[in-house]
Amino acid sequence: MHTNHAEDALMRFYLSDLAMIDAQGLAVPVRLHANEWQDDSTALVALGGSKENRVIAGHVAKGRYVAIEFLLGVPFERNHGNPLAVAPPLNVPSMFWTWQSGYKFVRLDIGNDWSFHLGSTGCVSASAVRPPGEPCREPNAARIRLASEAPEVGTIAIDLDALLAHVDTTVADNCMAAYTESEACRALLANLGLNPATGRCLDGCGTQTVFRFAP
Repeated sequence: MHTNHAEDALMRFYLSDLAMIDAQGLAVPVRLHANEWQDDSTALVALGGSKENRVIAGHVAKGRYVAIEFLLGVPFERNHGNPLAVAPPLNVPSMFWTWQSGYKFVRLDIGNDWSFHLGSTGCVSASAVRPPGEPCREPNAARIRLASEAPEVGTIAIDLDALLAHVDTTVADNCMAAYTESEACRALLANLGLNPATGRCLDGCGTQTVFRFAP
């Protein structure tokens, strides 16, 4: 995690549906190796604090690849289950809101002073302990594609300063819901390539500035 912003930043986020993109533009799925941080399709990355996970391990068919793609979040069909009845990495209470709202796709906490928690909004169900029957109005899950001459062996850097661009965490309120209602929240989603009003990618999330291959 690259940052000049805060040494006491803790960041956790889910990645799902990893795929390698071949020269013809076809997505070839990456099957993850199951461990305490990932199952076969979703991984939890943990940066900062006493317990970190900086590595995602899996395998993909041999081929020539030009990009890697992933969903920053948890797919709808997995997002609203009982976290007490699932295996890692979806069994982490601090990354879950309610059955109705689902998981926190991104959780960034800077000391005890400021937090950004991103998840789906506009999720309709009978109560907070009931999962929605239809996808949430604002999914807020960015699909990221990163080009590289050798994406299967590269290291992806997370630029925290880029995520916090145009956000003054010393004066901004926490951003954990109602993402269209504050300038800081709108900036955070835009930096991830998302339209804050719809929770969907702008231009394929190609405008995101947070994830990149390290030089």
